[in-house]
Amino acid sequence: MANCQLVAEICYTLHKTVRIMAGFQWRAPTVMQHLRAAESFIGNSWFSWVLYKALDGGVRWGRLRLVLRSVAGQARSSLVVQRLRHATASPGCVLSLFGCLRLAWASVSDDDVYPALEAVDAVDVLREEDKQTDRHDRAALLGLRSMPSDRTASTAEWRAARFFTSPFFSWTSCSMRPGF
Repeated sequence: MANCQLVAEICYTLHKTVRIMAGFQWRAPTVMQHLRAAESFIGNSWFSWVLYKALDGGVRWGRLRLVLRSVAGQARSSLVVQRLRHATASPGCVLSLFGCLRLAWASVSDDDVYPALEAVDAVDVLREEDKQTDRHDRAALLGLRSMPSDRTASTAEWRAARFFTSPFFSWTSCSMRPGF
């Protein structure tokens, strides 16, 4: 569902989904993936995690926050992502031993209240990525019996959040259902 919104006299159109042709380093055939940036989708928020080519030529991870279809009357397919950065692996962590990368939110400065944002062309998105929350850090911060509803969304909490990539989930082995 698209709508035109006016900010600082520049009209832009947002959408909740974007389609990409996902590529894989392990030479699997490309597959169409539907990425989402929705506050409400089937009753819950859904912000896809992505692997993308950065402007500096490197590869980065992030969480999709906006899908832009047009800016100032010009058609475009751009995404705004919250950036992630590499985080130090915990000593003896079994996920790190099996090749999972540990990630944390990236920030531009130490005073930032929110993760850094980056604009990315949809063609520069390599694929959707599965991310798992580092439960060890969450338990250390909020207690062993903490639940997702215990989140406070504070600056300290997002700075302490850590995630893992998941090499165990193969996007090529499951059927992509565009309607879901």
